[in-house]
Amino acid sequence: MNFVDDHILIKSNWFDKDGLISKTNCDVILLYLTLYKFRIKNQECEHFFLTSIKLLKKETGFTMDRTYELFKILIKHKIITCDITRWDRYKDNEVIIVKAIDYPHTIRTQNEKGEWYDKPEDKDDQYVSVDLNLIQYYLDNGLSSEEIAMYCLLKKGKNKSEEGKTQWSIDSISKMLGLSKDKVHKIIVKMNRMYLLASDLKPTGFRNVQGKQVKVYKFEHYIFPRLADLEEYRNSWLREVIEKNIKRWDKQSKKKRKKINNKNMADNEVEDDIDETKLVFEDQLDGL
Repeated sequence: MNFVDDHILIKSNWFDKDGLISKTNCDVILLYLTLYKFRIKNQECEHFFLTSIKLLKKETGFTMDRTYELFKILIKHKIITCDITRWDRYKDNEVIIVKAIDYPHTIRTQNEKGEWYDKPEDKDDQYVSVDLNLIQYYLDNGLSSEEIAMYCLLKKGKNKSEEGKTQWSIDSISKMLGLSKDKVHKIIVKMNRMYLLASDLKPTGFRNVQGKQVKVYKFEHYIFPRLADLEEYRNSWLREVIEKNIKRWDKQSKKKRKKINNKNMADNEVEDDIDETKLVFEDQLDGL
């Protein structure tokens, strides 16, 4: 089943370190986005949906119990409301009228170049624009709510950068998404391998940490924001970034399988065999 809209706006503060996603889990964002497959058309201002728990289960692939749990989490955190007052009397296939109540309020505005954009009415209305066609592409290609949450988070970071890049470490991303650092690293690897994200790993110099000089790194993430531009991004200079990553990760995996001790590597091989989960990042050293 396709989404009704091509894109929607969601609040960027959902992806703060103490925001909705870090307090709950990534599955919440998938269930919320899935509601937009059931949006009532011609509702430009209000966001109403006609669906059922059974239909949401089918579209998300969650179990029935998990679907109920996530739906009630959205209600608890005042993201949506619905017309069900007695869940003990509700049947899985009964139609529910759902209303989104925590979406960004914007004013359609023209900039100096005459281009139209959505201007937030208030600071709490800062938003991430989600390309639902790309989300469907993610789902069709077996990606999960965790990759979708990563997409939304990096779109948030992209909004703050003139260069279109996000400079967050694995440690920072793990706190904002409520995932382990190892899981975040695996998502980064997976999305790079699928040419949906280019993560440029850059050394930024050396810092003295507890009397020891350590080399410090940062990631510059370039998320591919829209399905319509996907091939253009894949054929840009970012392809070289991704292919360099894949080469490094494949080489690292091969060496691990052969159980080669890193201490015995030649100096010129060390850079190609960086384990991103063990790097020291800039934002981890703040205050030291």
